[in-house]
Amino acid sequence: VRRRAGRAALENLGFALRRPDGTYYVLCDIGRLDPDGDGVAFARRLITEIGVSCVPAASFWRPENAASGRGKVRFAFPKRTETLTAAIARLQRLAG
Repeated sequence: VRRRAGRAALENLGFALRRPDGTYYVLCDIGRLDPDGDGVAFARRLITEIGVSCVPAASFWRPENAASGRGKVRFAFPKRTETLTAAIARLQRLAG
């Protein structure tokens, strides 16, 4: 339920994502939301301006392939429902 709600909210906000099968994480492409496509800068911005954390996906690629993950971030859903609801509400600021 949490993953489904979080996934739907991220898609509604404009994140392009691969629908995960049985995991608490989702990898999102930030291209529609950040023209620079820099996942590290985007993650930092989410923390400082929006109050939601994510992990830049480039850290999951080997250094020689890090460019493949540059424009992606990873969100996690193993949180209380209230926490996810608050995060989704904060992420709505990206749309406006």
